[in-house]
Amino acid sequence: MDRIPTTDSPPSGPTQPAPLIEEQLFEGEDHQDWGDLVDSDEEPDVEFVCEDINLYPRGFCYPISIGEIIVERYRIIHKLGHGAFSTAWMAQDMLENRDVALKILMLGSPDDHLNTANIMYTLRPLNRSISEKYKRIGRPRKMKLWTEQWKDGELVMPRKAKEEFIGDSIVLGDFGLAHKAGASTQKMQSPATYCAPERVHNISPSYGSDVWSYMCIFFELYTGTYLFHGWGHASVVSSIVHTLGSLPESWKGTYHRPVRVHPWAIDQRRAAPDARTL
Repeated sequence: MDRIPTTDSPPSGPTQPAPLIEEQLFEGEDHQDWGDLVDSDEEPDVEFVCEDINLYPRGFCYPISIGEIIVERYRIIHKLGHGAFSTAWMAQDMLENRDVALKILMLGSPDDHLNTANIMYTLRPLNRSISEKYKRIGRPRKMKLWTEQWKDGELVMPRKAKEEFIGDSIVLGDFGLAHKAGASTQKMQSPATYCAPERVHNISPSYGSDVWSYMCIFFELYTGTYLFHGWGHASVVSSIVHTLGSLPESWKGTYHRPVRVHPWAIDQRRAAPDARTL
């Protein structure tokens, strides 16, 4: 879907009371028809593509349910995805009758309240009822979350956008962790699948590490799959070793955290020259 940048807060101006969740929005259909609960055999498929389910009972993730209304204005319609610090949701702005994306940040420590819900983008309008939107984008597949705390929610499988909804415009954002070129950084925060291997060996970011990340993203956009696969940094580095050969000798012993089996032990049969700086 095309994303049109908006402000990080609700637009100013007069507002009207938001409709209650009991109001009929499906135009003749059951208003409780908010997606499909998967059976126990399918729950692992949902968990596989979602944020860590253990973050919910610990209070770090705010539990959300499809159909829920946020701050008396935004009705949750579907899930767009998640990151290391937030979940992103497709919602209906009931005051301005538009589709928006909400970014709900995770808490630094457990709490009983919603941390932050930012309006990130106005999505390309579908101009349809919610039931018609589901026919086009797919119904949410979800499972119940039993947090045993103050609020229950649902773990929802993110909806992957169809090509017909992807426009030609590109929006660059999320510069919260950006640094000036050459600036030293003490903490590494990078998605494992796009992270240059030297970054997990205590080497500061550089033009080369940016190019590595760029090409990993380009490869994924072009082919629809990851260039290097893995669950975390250790397994992604192992995938790099398996594909390209051994890491530079000078990196040995500098991995950013101790592991039982270091990537060096996976495959050292294909030697790589020390000069290889990726």
